[in-house]
Amino acid sequence: SPSRDTVGFDDMSWIELFFGFHGRISRKTFWVASIPPAIVQVVAWAGYGNLPVPPPVLAFSAGGGAFAMAMLNTKRLHDVGKSGWWQLISLLSVP
Repeated sequence: SPSRDTVGFDDMSWIELFFGFHGRISRKTFWVASIPPAIVQVVAWAGYGNLPVPPPVLAFSAGGGAFAMAMLNTKRLHDVGKSGWWQLISLLSVP
C-alpha cells in the first residue's frame, strides 16, 4: 500500500498528473501513467511520413508526450526526495 505522502490516481486529477509539477506518485502509478504518453510519442514519431497528419501536429503531439513524461518523472523524483531538475542530467552528453 502507498505511503501517506504518495498519491495515486484517486488523489490527483489527470491534468495534475500529466501537466503539474507538484506532488508525489507511487512506483505503480508512475509506470501505469507512463503508458499513455509513451503511446502518444511512439505513434507521433512512427507517423512521420506514414500517417495523413501534418508534421507540425505530430511534433506537437510528441512534445506533449515528452512534457507529460517530464512531469511524471518530476513527481517520482519528489517521492524519492530529489528535485525534478535532476532529470536534466540526462540531457548532458558524454564525449
